[in-house]
Amino acid sequence: MWIDEAKSVPFGEAATMVGLQQRRGRSWGPCPCCNADQRGSTDKRGPIGVRRDGNGWMCHPCGAKGDVVDIVSASLSGGVFRAVDKEAKISTREWFQRHGY
Repeated sequence: MWIDEAKSVPFGEAATMVGLQQRRGRSWGPCPCCNADQRGSTDKRGPIGVRRDGNGWMCHPCGAKGDVVDIVSASLSGGVFRAVDKEAKISTREWFQRHGY
């Protein structure tokens, strides 16, 4: 199934392709769900933290979280894969197909 192959894509690779930028450590930004550019006024890391195993992420300001399919979905439609409509899910699947996954 396409989603199993998509979930094997490295987070950093997909995040870069959808326009996110790596920040300090394992942080990325801006968040495609809430548009936050950093975690807080005194914390200059990007709002999105990536798990050590690279298989999950979470936006610290808004709480959005998921896997690589969710970050692509959020970047394309503003919501994680399980929360978007059928058209947005198709768009996410087609994005992975266009990029060879």
